[in-house]
Amino acid sequence: MLTIHRALFASGLVLGAAFGVPAGGVLVASAQAAPVVQEDDPGWDCRTMGDRVCGPTNAQGVAAGLYRDGALVSAWDPAWYGHPELVPAS
Repeated sequence: MLTIHRALFASGLVLGAAFGVPAGGVLVASAQAAPVVQEDDPGWDCRTMGDRVCGPTNAQGVAAGLYRDGALVSAWDPAWYGHPELVPAS
């Protein structure tokens, strides 16, 4: 992977020299992997990501409970909070 970054950077330097712009850093930055969405990120959807349990204060504003394939299958039970082993398997 490091070799690819070096090759992209070198290509960027050559192109940058040709156009008078230091483009090496731009090419290397574009080769980076997309960031992973974490639970507190705006792109997180509790209905389809992670354990698919949406709490009562979820950011999507959907009904609290357990979701499968984006559909609510079990309403929220306050006993689940802090006890993932109590969440139904389906």
